[in-house]
Amino acid sequence: MHDSLTVLNTPEASAQGLFEERRSRFIANACHVGGLGDAADFVDRMRSLHPKARHVAFAALCFDAHGVPAERMSDDGEPAGTAGKPILELLRNRCVGDCVISVTRYFGGILLGAGGLTRAYANAASAALDCADYGKTVPFERFRIDISYPQLDACRHAIALSAGKVVEAQYTQAVVLVADVPAVNASTFRRRIIDQLKGDVRISEMGIQRSVVAVAKDFQRG
Repeated sequence: MHDSLTVLNTPEASAQGLFEERRSRFIANACHVGGLGDAADFVDRMRSLHPKARHVAFAALCFDAHGVPAERMSDDGEPAGTAGKPILELLRNRCVGDCVISVTRYFGGILLGAGGLTRAYANAASAALDCADYGKTVPFERFRIDISYPQLDACRHAIALSAGKVVEAQYTQAVVLVADVPAVNASTFRRRIIDQLKGDVRISEMGIQRSVVAVAKDFQRG
């Protein structure tokens, strides 16, 4: 399991890049999506915005909670492998996931050939990624922790030492905390909290979550 980059741009404010080749105009739009279904909805949105375009090709790369990738692409009538594939290869090469890129082509009347099409779709998609905002998709282990009130400060301290965060708290006769801890720190966190509370704690794993953390503007996109 590993961190991956994602774009922060939403479907309503997607990153856009333009490329022109022999009078054909390629408009690329990139945005963050939660899954392949959202990617398909975004492409439908682009088609509705460009009813006179000849093609709207796309590629999407998404990860599930465990970091397993799922991919989808379409040439949308272009010769096989000349549109969706170069877009998908760009996402793979730049390690950008949970993202869809659509490239809308307005045909200029001059055939570009397979090589020209491949380069044009890749260049347009690259231009969109170059102007996107980025974050890291980081895997977290979610824990439920049942403790007493005197243990609350020690528990919060253990969470903070493991770079975790409390996402839910219930205060009744006892305390129930739900905390997200970076997956790389999960084993250490479990040992730490058991040691600090001398074993007097009930802690259970609730599964893997994936959260997006913003990154600096000057990071290397590859």
